[in-house]
Amino acid sequence: MRRPVAPLIAALMLAPAALAQAPGAEPAWQALAALPKADRALAERSLAAALEGIPAAEAAALSEQAGGATVPAKGGPLLLVRLPQTGGNCGRFFLEVYPAKRDAKAKPLAEMCLDGLRVVARPEGMPDLVVPSSDLADEVLRWDGQGWSSHAVVESLKPDLADPERLPLDPEAERALGAADLGPLAAARELAGGYAVVPALQLPGVRARLQAAYGADYPRLLRALGTRGPWEAEGGCLAVAGTAPAEGGSEEAVLALCAPGRVQAALLTGGRLLVLGDPADPPPAIRGFIERVGEIDPGLAQHAEWLR
Repeated sequence: MRRPVAPLIAALMLAPAALAQAPGAEPAWQALAALPKADRALAERSLAAALEGIPAAEAAALSEQAGGATVPAKGGPLLLVRLPQTGGNCGRFFLEVYPAKRDAKAKPLAEMCLDGLRVVARPEGMPDLVVPSSDLADEVLRWDGQGWSSHAVVESLKPDLADPERLPLDPEAERALGAADLGPLAAARELAGGYAVVPALQLPGVRARLQAAYGADYPRLLRALGTRGPWEAEGGCLAVAGTAPAEGGSEEAVLALCAPGRVQAALLTGGRLLVLGDPADPPPAIRGFIERVGEIDPGLAQHAEWLR
């Protein structure tokens, strides 16, 4: 599970402007009362359904959080209705998207979690919707004629908050890590026992090395690290492993920072195993990852693609 970063790591972070941001802009929300009459009636109908069964005082407070916005699309602007979430794990808000041609009986084209959603206008058709998948990557959803479905994964680095719950290292591993010459990655020692990956990507050369090696698969590597364990020390390296749901199955990855400043990684995605490193001398975390894949699919492990 992802945890926020310790205050101690804050010094490793670059200015917010240096962070990679996914495309799009947040909708320009306004109160339902400010919407045109027809849109207001439609949005208020949705709000009433969302608050059904909620005590009056609580419903009144929640209704103030509702909002509406329009976004351009071919054929006319779409109506977005922001509804307060009263249950489930969708975050604070829920989104309904109504078509350009709508009346009081219109039904939404789509319903989805809203937290962090951004919109990318596409003059030739329906807009793309961008939704966060983790603190490292976002998912771009594109209209397929019937709804919005996954189109691409994009890097989107979001700084973590303070994390007081750092896990202690094994004393022997901690001594080995302290003795290892990590070169330009020496500051990575401060990550040990924590869950933050954004600061690791901002260490000298790390992000550039991963981007160059993985190319179009780099955002998938980030998505696979979205739900992860803590950074662990082994064999003079720091490594973090994660997994994420993906179309057609799941993705798994491991990232290792090793002496003397080597960046190594492995990604299992779409029936491929992509490994950045030296096949003759992989660090323990990478070797263990390949072995686990081999236990499930020996052929996949034997035909791993080694990246340079």
